[in-house]
Amino acid sequence: MVVAMLARGGAATTMRIGLVTNAVPNQVRWPGLLGWIQEHAWLSFCLLGVVLIGLSEILAVFADMRAPGGLVDALLRENGDVVAPLGSAVVLRSLPRDASAFTDRREELWHLVIAVRTAQEQGGSLPVHVIDGMPAVGKTTFAVHVGHALKKLFPDGQLFVNLNGHTAGRSPVQASDALASLLTATGTPTQEIWVGDVAGAVTEARAGLWRSRLAGRKALLVLDNAASYGQFEALLPGSGGCLVLVTSRRRLAAHDEVVLAV
Repeated sequence: MVVAMLARGGAATTMRIGLVTNAVPNQVRWPGLLGWIQEHAWLSFCLLGVVLIGLSEILAVFADMRAPGGLVDALLRENGDVVAPLGSAVVLRSLPRDASAFTDRREELWHLVIAVRTAQEQGGSLPVHVIDGMPAVGKTTFAVHVGHALKKLFPDGQLFVNLNGHTAGRSPVQASDALASLLTATGTPTQEIWVGDVAGAVTEARAGLWRSRLAGRKALLVLDNAASYGQFEALLPGSGGCLVLVTSRRRLAAHDEVVLAV
């Protein structure tokens, strides 16, 4: 706002200069563009004043965006949707970079996008979509591409979690640890994330909190490299408006899923 005030002050000063310039004797002829300004002093300086006032408004907008919370609010207005943060932090957009040249799986992508759009329009619950196949066939690339293609339909967040189900040299991520990461990413204070010695109780408590955070929201969750259905079952949102994409090398069985083999 200080910058805007300075710009407005500059505009007022310019107007005053115009008055002084207009009072210059006509016998004194200024060269070039200055001569035109001398002949049209009122018009030229009025126009300049209007331009400066417009610039001051633009500067005011940028100053507000730089203020605490201003940039966050601007980001939340992306695509015309105002997204309420789930907690003290904005829901992260943690999808990996989309492939610059995605040419394969066009038909699968089209069917999946149409299915999701149709389910949303009809108000139905979105099933879990499991993308399975052999190593290095592009499961993750496809899931990330779908996430980017559908992100406008899920303005409350697009999150990516690598479960390391088949990563050499690394242990699969436990559901309780993945839940802690998701809750932290969505702004849940650390002191509200359940801890304890009984692993099952901790997982259940964190899963309940996670489902409550996403209740009634439209978020997209990509669970990459899952080893089993049990590894990610606790991560599934309770809200039917959330889309979950799972990639795995195995054919995972569940009661509410759509399997897409790649």
